[in-house]
Parts: sequence; C-alpha cells; structure tokens
Amino acid sequence: MIIRLLIEESLIPVTMHDDTVVSGLWVGPYGGYVTLTPCSLDIDHMVPLKEAHRSGGYAWSNTRKKAFANYLLHKQHLIATWFSTNRSKNDRDPSDWMPPNRSYWCRYLTDWVEIKRRWGLTMDQDEFDTVKEDLRVCDLYTKADELNGKH
Repeated sequence: MIIRLLIEESLIPVTMHDDTVVSGLWVGPYGGYVTLTPCSLDIDHMVPLKEAHRSGGYAWSNTRKKAFANYLLHKQHLIATWFSTNRSKNDRDPSDWMPPNRSYWCRYLTDWVEIKRRWGLTMDQDEFDTVKEDLRVCDLYTKADELNGKH
C-alpha cells in the first residue's frame, strides 16, 4: 500500500531498489515542501485513525476498521506528507490543527468533510463549528474569484 501511494503521488517516475521506492518527486500540500527522497515522508490518514475511532469508528467491525486504514479510492484519504508535519498533526481535528500551508486549507477541509461523510463519522461541536466557519470563508473566496474572472 505504501509503495503504491508513493508511486501514485510522485510527480516523476519513481526509482525502485528491490521492492523499495528510493527516489521520486513529491510536493506535500500540507507544508508546500518538495522532496526527492521518500525517507522524509510519512503516510498520513487525512482523518487520523484515533479521530475516526472517537467519531464513531469504535463501533466498526475489524474488517471495516482495516478498510478505513487502507482506503485508496479517495485520493486524499491517505497522503504522503513530511514526517514532522504529520507528527505535529497527530490525531487532531481541524479545530486543533490545520496545515501550515494556508493555501491548502479549503481543500483540506473539503476532503475532511467528504471522508467523514463517506465513512459515517461524526464531528464534535468545536470541530463542526470550525469546519463550518472556515468553509464559509472558503466559499466567500471562491465567489470573489468568480466575480474577478479567475474561474
């Protein structure tokens, strides 16, 4: 799974040694970093496993938990990201953590909501309020861009 994700997210063909990805080109949306070596990357669950558990995943069967942990059909469900950024995020939701790359916030929130909806996960009140307000601001930016002919 990790190899497949690294291959899919690299902007150039990856170089393999044995069954390991040793080079490629990854641009991380969370922090805007660029790297040629996968050793500086972690694979992040957009909605962290512990957050999924707290949001209703605790009631899932082991099969469903495994499916969530390894889901690759939504492009942003699992994402290659700089290991230090992933560790700063840990298991926090958008009320406690947002990517350092502010230009990615609207996409991050949209993907967050889509994943939560897809898997039937809930949001606590702080998370809901933050997501709702920030997406409202995203909508205002989109409308302003449309008025200025940028779409």
